[in-house]
Amino acid sequence: MQDTLDIVKKADQLIKNSEYQLAIDSLNGAVKQIEENPILYEFDVPVVYKKLGQCYGLKGDIEKAYEYLKEGLKFSTRNLNETEKSDILASLAFLELETGELYKALKYAAKAEDIIGEKRGKKFSGARANTLKILGDIYFREGDIEKAEEYYRKTKLIYKKWKLGEQNAEIMLDVVKIRIIEGNYIKAGFYLGDNLLEKLEKKYPILLSEYYLVLGKLETETKQYGFAKKTFDMALKCAKEQHNERKIAEIYEAIGDLNVREEKREEAKVFYEKAIKHYTERKRAPYIEKVETKLKFL
Repeated sequence: MQDTLDIVKKADQLIKNSEYQLAIDSLNGAVKQIEENPILYEFDVPVVYKKLGQCYGLKGDIEKAYEYLKEGLKFSTRNLNETEKSDILASLAFLELETGELYKALKYAAKAEDIIGEKRGKKFSGARANTLKILGDIYFREGDIEKAEEYYRKTKLIYKKWKLGEQNAEIMLDVVKIRIIEGNYIKAGFYLGDNLLEKLEKKYPILLSEYYLVLGKLETETKQYGFAKKTFDMALKCAKEQHNERKIAEIYEAIGDLNVREEKREEAKVFYEKAIKHYTERKRAPYIEKVETKLKFL
């Protein structure tokens, strides 16, 4: 019997490549193996169900995502597996943030923080970082930039301590978004320097589309519209190569914003409609509403 954690690690790699269905097939195979071993069943099922829920969420099958995450939560609660319970709650918070309501996302994240917030050590580092990160994302979406940065800072410390390089780079991009909102364009540009780009190109190419998206937004804010267009083209190229549908939608929305700045309203409409199409395929309701509001004001 193949080790469950090895199957989950393989699924993580497939998720990075946006090969969600292959990850789901692999994880379903793990469930069949676990069901044949009653000793492992209670302990391994929450881990696999959590990953299945995350896969279905990224794929856009929201009903399946909730189904697996809530089943995983049930098992982890029954077995007093607090690490998995916290991580599943954080995953539910992320799902709500993407597709549902902000207050529900905060409710799940707060429960996760109650469980994992004070725990220390490598064993709890992943779940604790995920919880802090989603809280930062929630407060960022809510517009509470100070609170968001507080949680991102805590998350970054965990990533740095346990040498989680890819996650550390990702949180850096979140901090850059905050600098852009604050109007601190010099510091944002400094963070997005050649060193970060080189690191992503060599070690974490999955983050390149996000890097170029954030850089394009900075160039839009500083009225470097020609550069922004080329940068968004690079972001779109990377996202399409990685089959990253979530990021493609966000890039289309950002290109729409750029066209609004340039007073090209017809072009903006085209890209906003593309963004809505991709958001709809992933059932990302809050994003759809936001872009529909932008369309109304064109």
